[in-house]
Amino acid sequence: MEYLLLLMLFPVWHSYVLYPFLLSLFCRPRKEVISTHLDILPGISVLIAARNEESVIEEKLMSLIKGHYPVDKLDIIVGSDASTDSTDEIVSRLAASYPCIRLLRFDRRKGKSQMLGHLKGHARHELLLLTDANVFLHPDCLQELVYMADRRSAGLVAAEIRHSRKDDRMVAADEHRFQRFENRMKSRESACWDLVMGVEGGCFLIRRELMPEIPANALVDDFYIAMSLMQDGHRVIWNSQALAFEDPSTDESEEFRRKVRISRGNFQNLGHFRNVLIRKPLPLGYAFLSHKIFRWLTPVFLLLSLIPAGILAFTGHVFALSYLAFLLLAALLSVSPLHQAKGIRSIRHWLWMNIALLKGLILHITKQGPYVWEPTKRKQ
Repeated sequence: MEYLLLLMLFPVWHSYVLYPFLLSLFCRPRKEVISTHLDILPGISVLIAARNEESVIEEKLMSLIKGHYPVDKLDIIVGSDASTDSTDEIVSRLAASYPCIRLLRFDRRKGKSQMLGHLKGHARHELLLLTDANVFLHPDCLQELVYMADRRSAGLVAAEIRHSRKDDRMVAADEHRFQRFENRMKSRESACWDLVMGVEGGCFLIRRELMPEIPANALVDDFYIAMSLMQDGHRVIWNSQALAFEDPSTDESEEFRRKVRISRGNFQNLGHFRNVLIRKPLPLGYAFLSHKIFRWLTPVFLLLSLIPAGILAFTGHVFALSYLAFLLLAALLSVSPLHQAKGIRSIRHWLWMNIALLKGLILHITKQGPYVWEPTKRKQ
């Protein structure tokens, strides 16, 4: 029983402790020579799938227009997924002033995955920037992405998305800490192996001929795209100097809904790419297993670990008793009046994240709930 308990806990420990430690020990981010100049800047087609984005779409488009990348090199396509607000009117008004902006209106819902496929078919350039309506680019972001794609011969280059403002409210602060932890891991994976386990779908550059056809019901299209490239041997790079910004989430129920949707998409992608573990065990399979699969299955491992831990606890086993006491204490503190204390908040956020993973797994197995993309509520 002791070995069974340790076997259940090892994947959790490996994903959250050992794997990040090994990355920090052996994989140092490269110190690239910064340059935002190329002899000839290539054209970029910017693809934005939008659904009721009236609160952010104008600011988004102007962040592209007013950036340092030449406007005459941009082809900005906004796909409106049957928007029912004033998104279309705002885009049409801006398109009248800036010829590089185009609106493609779809009267029937298609979902983000199908939208991106349609927008790709209308792109005029060989480099595509896939970006979300609520993600605003630093003026030098496009140059940095193009520079890195050229310098490292990359098929995909991901920007680093940060929160646009500091927010001390619980959900925002917890997400900010976890985002920093994740970004460090992705930067080190990129430096060590030219791969990234989980590019930020809000802003990345990809070569048009490499962009795969995304399954119609895909819920996490960014992971599917990046993983498709990596399994085919293309470089996927994380560029921490290509910056983009989004507002932090402050609505706990909205953030939980988003995590459940992502969880369902994670298990979709596990089905698509499980063979990577056999076909390309090192380094891609190892990174996929350590950074993603073990983490996605953490709630399952924790639930299964209760069986041997409970049996051992009846015999007075010290480790099993300590483990069960820790889980009980963490759960009680998470719902107690002390749950906003910083250390307890981190534990609560981790438990809350795993509950969302478990719910997403159940929905995936039972095939319940819609597979229609609905963007996160903006301007919370």
